[in-house]
Amino acid sequence: MIEVYNFLVGKRIIILTPKWRSFAGNLNSVSDVIDNLGFSQVRVNGKIIDSDRIKDINLISGFLYNIDIAVDRITIANDLKTMTEFVRSLQVALKNGDGTNELIFLDFDTKEEFRYHLTEDVLRKALG
Repeated sequence: MIEVYNFLVGKRIIILTPKWRSFAGNLNSVSDVIDNLGFSQVRVNGKIIDSDRIKDINLISGFLYNIDIAVDRITIANDLKTMTEFVRSLQVALKNGDGTNELIFLDFDTKEEFRYHLTEDVLRKALG
């Protein structure tokens, strides 16, 4: 996990966790779940929006939606404070994701996306 952190040093990233894949249900219920979890932004089919705007999306019959929770925006610096925030955000992401243990790091500047598979056990071991 340290190698991932070192790779991200110097980048402004958004930490995302997949919540729903190929979702075809009521987006109002999605908005309620996101609000109850306490998050303010999501990514719907690749576009980051405020969670209260989910209700504004026009449902089209047969369309499927991929919805990720935006857990944190963070500039990765090589210091203990940033690393602590990063690890806390990873824990929150794993707790609130869809159970696949997939994390998405989206470079805020280049929009490049990096996916990483991480389990709580691996995270605990990395913390030593």
